Amino acid sequence: MKELTDVIEFITPKEMAKELEVAPETLRKYVNLFDKLSEKDFFKRDNQNARIYTAEDKVLLKRFIELKEMPSETVESAVQKLVDESNATIETPNVLEIDSKQNEDSEVFQQLALLQSNMLGEYKSLIDQVLEDNKELKEGMKELMENQKAQMEELAKKESDREKKYKEELERIQKENEPVKKGFFARMFGK
Repeated sequence: MKELTDVIEFITPKEMAKELEVAPETLRKYVNLFDKLSEKDFFKRDNQNARIYTAEDKVLLKRFIELKEMPSETVESAVQKLVDESNATIETPNVLEIDSKQNEDSEVFQQLALLQSNMLGEYKSLIDQVLEDNKELKEGMKELMENQKAQMEELAKKESDREKKYKEELERIQKENEPVKKGFFARMFGK
C-alpha cells in the first residue's frame, strides 16, 4: 500500500471549538472578525462553503485566545496583530517554490528554507515563553491582590474591634463621671 505524503488534515468547526474549549458560536464570532480585518476569507472553506481548519489554524487560534487574555489586548487588537503577522508571512517569498531551471541553486535555497524554518520555530518558542511568563505574572499578581485583600480585611476587623473597645471605655468613663441624682429631701437638707 502506498503511503500518502503532503496530505493536509482538516478540522471541522465543531472539533476546532471543542479543542479550543470555546462555544462554536464564539469561534464563529472570532473567525468572522479575522475575515473582516483581513478583508478576505482568512480561513479555508470546503466545497459547501463551510469553514475548515488546518493544524496551523489551530495554533494561530490558540495564540489568539492567549493574546486576547492579556490585559493590554482587546479582541480586535489581538486579531489585528495576527492578521498583520500573517500578511507579513504571505508577502515573504516561499523558498520552496523555486523554478526548476535553478536546480544548481536548489541546495542553497533548501538551506535557507531550513534556516528560515528554524528561525520561525525559535520565534514561536520565544513567543510561547513570553506568553507563559505573562500567564505566571498574571497568576502572581492575582495571588498578591488576594493576599492584600485578606490583609485589608484583617486590618478593618482590628480597627472595628478597637473602635468598639474605645466606645465601651468611653461609655464606662461617662457613667463614672455622671453626677449622682439626689432625691428631694437630700437636696433640701443637704445630705
